[in-house]
Amino acid sequence: MTKNQKIREAPREHAKKMLAAVEDALSEFDGSIVAKDKVTRIIITLNDKLATLKSLDKSILAAVEEPNIVTEVEESKEFRAQIHAALVKLQRCQASENESNDPLQSNPGVSTQPVNAKLPKMQIKRFSGDPKEWQSF
Repeated sequence: MTKNQKIREAPREHAKKMLAAVEDALSEFDGSIVAKDKVTRIIITLNDKLATLKSLDKSILAAVEEPNIVTEVEESKEFRAQIHAALVKLQRCQASENESNDPLQSNPGVSTQPVNAKLPKMQIKRFSGDPKEWQSF
């Protein structure tokens, strides 16, 4: 195991804990500010871990010996796919919450159809351009 592989273990372990927290956050999500903040914090953390792991995976791939390349690539892609799946779930949760907070969506009495109304024509007096007449205009 290379030095970078050992270094990568800490972010992976933290990411695993965050992945476990995703299911808890989604099951407990009630639309409150606290729940929304928790989901946002998890998204930010997972995105940070994803970037860190991607960087470490690149350096590990450059240092790993040829017979282990395929295994290393598959392992890192599988782990990143788990993070991506969790991010999709979290973002879907945020999007559904945003839709339910849309006043037009939540009020069935409000129509979103365009209204064709005939308005009366207005006669507007034209300004002559004389500055002395501006106040009376």
